[in-house]
Amino acid sequence: MKPETLLRAILPDVLIDNFDIVNFEKSDNRFDIWLDEKKVRLREDKYISYKWDLSEHDHTRLNAEFVAFLKEGD
Repeated sequence: MKPETLLRAILPDVLIDNFDIVNFEKSDNRFDIWLDEKKVRLREDKYISYKWDLSEHDHTRLNAEFVAFLKEGD
């Protein structure tokens, strides 16, 4: 059996699902495991986007509501 296979059997699934085993070392009194976090997008991670009607503001990227907000700060 490969050592990495054994580690996967010992470690909790949450670690295996979210981390890659980078390295491991065993000494007389210690077992060190290096983990690297996987870059995984979860279903709970949602993209937020807005669709703005910019037709009334030719050649701009700002909508009327945002422009009014900026003007309030002056």
